[in-house]
Amino acid sequence: MGVTLTEEEDAKLEPIRRPCFIAIGLANDYLSFDREYLEFLEDSVESQKLNNAVWLHMQWHDVDVGVAKRMVLDKTRQHEDEFLANCARYRRENDDIPEKLDRHLQALAYQVSGNVVWSLNCPRYCPSYRYDPNAGIEDVLTAQSMPEVLGVNYDARLVPKNQSLQQVGTASDSSNERSCKSSTKTCLATTADTEPGTNRDISVVA
Repeated sequence: MGVTLTEEEDAKLEPIRRPCFIAIGLANDYLSFDREYLEFLEDSVESQKLNNAVWLHMQWHDVDVGVAKRMVLDKTRQHEDEFLANCARYRRENDDIPEKLDRHLQALAYQVSGNVVWSLNCPRYCPSYRYDPNAGIEDVLTAQSMPEVLGVNYDARLVPKNQSLQQVGTASDSSNERSCKSSTKTCLATTADTEPGTNRDISVVA
């Protein structure tokens, strides 16, 4: 964000923003607990420890996961409220607060909610959102290699598998090459150009 604090400014803001950092850490522990706990249960090393606030509350208060999560959530909200109250008081007591310090505090406030939004939607903590980052790459690489291997111009287009191949090529052209990749549920249709090897541009249309 282009904000660089001096040592003096950093020290001045430290007590104000400390509850913010605690809230971010607790929120992260709350939202990452399920994944970390599963890995912990699968680990065969007896000395393995789970460094998570939810787990610590389970041990400290002898409670189950649900109760411990509620306790951590309450603590997270308390620290976030404390941070916002600190910011409001600091702005009231300092009419001439530098713009960069004000922006720094605003960014920290958004960081709390932003981390929560990310955690609720990221594949790391949400198994249903996980995907294969290489899906479709076979088709793209094949399309790119055809001009080099065959010396023929190709216009490669990714089309739905259930769409007729005749819709994307010249059926009567015996030089057309078509392949269907079941792994990505798409078909790669290629159309030969009349002058082989003169144009190697490839266009891929989703």
